[in-house]
Amino acid sequence: MLAISACDKKQARVLTSKNFDHLNDIGLPTYCIAPSDLGDLVFCACNELWAELIGHGPETLLNQTPAAVLHGDAGIPWEQLHKRIYRSAKEENVELPLPDGSAVNVYIVPQLDAGGSSYALTAVVHPVIKTDQSAPSDSTQAQLTHEIEKFISMAAHDLRTPMRNVQNLADMLREDFVDMGDGKLELIDLLENVAIKATALISDVLSHAQAGDAEGAKEDFRFDTLCHDIHHVVDPPQKHKIEVLPLMIEAEKVAIQIIVRNLLDNAIKHGKRTSLYVYISVAEGTNGMLDFTVSDNGAGFSDPSLAFLSGGEFRIDSGYGMLGIRRMIGERGGTISAQNSDTDERGGIVNFSLPGRLIGQVEHSHVA
Repeated sequence: MLAISACDKKQARVLTSKNFDHLNDIGLPTYCIAPSDLGDLVFCACNELWAELIGHGPETLLNQTPAAVLHGDAGIPWEQLHKRIYRSAKEENVELPLPDGSAVNVYIVPQLDAGGSSYALTAVVHPVIKTDQSAPSDSTQAQLTHEIEKFISMAAHDLRTPMRNVQNLADMLREDFVDMGDGKLELIDLLENVAIKATALISDVLSHAQAGDAEGAKEDFRFDTLCHDIHHVVDPPQKHKIEVLPLMIEAEKVAIQIIVRNLLDNAIKHGKRTSLYVYISVAEGTNGMLDFTVSDNGAGFSDPSLAFLSGGEFRIDSGYGMLGIRRMIGERGGTISAQNSDTDERGGIVNFSLPGRLIGQVEHSHVA
């Protein structure tokens, strides 16, 4: 079961009837419940993600009890739980069933008046992911399931909601801002642009993970555009120069996004240069594979043979990590290797392969 993050708990605690308009800024299904004129606990607000999860329009939920909305046997524990928390005025984190047989983890926080009594309940909802315990043991499937869970945890807990909040902050800063010609307005625009691009990349990863398939479908896309979007996210001031040939390819976009982001971020962090040059290329390989190269003029690898073993684990706080990248590529039949450049400027070179095909070069190049 995936627990509700500290970030989501904090947002649930600060929600009040004064800021229900901001429920859609929360990246998880969220709703609020309060007593009706008749004394029943009913939905008084919710975001679109909650309405979508239970198959209702937001308007049809208002003034309805949980039992009426979550019909059948599933509605009974929801009704009982909300009544208990409303009476006790103590927050709880509980797993509850949905009518379709799935389950969700619900973090419910009572909103208290000056006397310490509840006047409303706010809740954030997270999916519960369970493996089939009756299925035959399969180490590969267990590993893939584990990594999908980590994907969802990383994206939903730590990334998507903060990026939406950054966009909101940029809008707030821009209101009544007087441009003094000192570049501050441009910095606000840069802040918003980074948040928008990051949100799009995060949503792609989250959709990939929630699909429940470790290897996603191939699609046609501009490889250089993807690389430059990643560059804007990992290097907002654009201190480093990234060059990519303008190519259309057919491949698994999300996997390439994750790999390139980690390699580019790693090059910038360990390149030991105030301004790094990174060249990223892709070429048609053999047996239906694409060969990718990420090279830079940084400090290089202290030991290329160990480049994808150090660190050892997938960690939520630091992304996929080099070992996770190697596993991802290996699961798709590809290979990855690292070496140091033999040029005077040294630098590191990473080569990796993934299934796909080169569609062709497009007209305009993009160098950032």
